[in-house]
Amino acid sequence: MNFLEKLNYMLEKENLNRNSLSKQSGIPYTTIDGWYKKGYDEMRLSTLKKLANFFNTDLEFWVENNNTSSVLMNEHTLSPDEKEIILNYRQLNKEGQQVLSDFADTLVSSKKYEKYNNIQTKNA
Repeated sequence: MNFLEKLNYMLEKENLNRNSLSKQSGIPYTTIDGWYKKGYDEMRLSTLKKLANFFNTDLEFWVENNNTSSVLMNEHTLSPDEKEIILNYRQLNKEGQQVLSDFADTLVSSKKYEKYNNIQTKNA
């Protein structure tokens, strides 16, 4: 994916448009609009850092120009809590990793902690 495809993905994911991105990130609207009209080859590093900080991504996410799937994109857009869980998992030996994985499966299958459980119950 190129830069604009990633930007469009992130805008959609965060339910933003160019104007709201500009207001919330501090990046001028003309700069954002210019990426679509004139290209982004001469983007300033400071602007790229603002964008990465705003979306809580690393710089590599924005500068890598490849066919990254949305699954791999999520790797660059993890919340701090998700990153911590992954770091904890990586510190465990195989047995500990399996225990953590089994525990996560138990939480999910119980449906008690399901993210959209309340919404589905109300509509049923």
